[in-house]
Amino acid sequence: MKRKLVITIVIIALAMTLLSGCAKKEVTLESFVNDNPSEKESLEVLTAEDPNASIEFEGNVMRIIYKVEDSTVTKEILDPAMEMMRDTFSGIAKDLASGTGIEGIQIEIVYQDASGKEITKRTFE
Repeated sequence: MKRKLVITIVIIALAMTLLSGCAKKEVTLESFVNDNPSEKESLEVLTAEDPNASIEFEGNVMRIIYKVEDSTVTKEILDPAMEMMRDTFSGIAKDLASGTGIEGIQIEIVYQDASGKEITKRTFE
């Protein structure tokens, strides 16, 4: 009887281990583009013509970083301009979500000065 109980416990423990190994890996935008280089390249086209722009992926965030070399460009100038682009950036986030099946994708726009210090940023969903 005791032996049967021990065998049952071992089988249950083994089954739990196997089931936990089969758990589906959470797919994020970052893992998606890393697993699909051609998709990453097509997204990088958004900044390809601007040598002062780059794209990074972190979790479900696509971060577009713009380096501003003109010291007269300030937060007060950039914030209203980003607000005017809200529909565009939100549309990109929605298109990415529907195209990949990944929920919660965000587009983060970051403006930095020539030294890399953040001027302003905004996140769009």
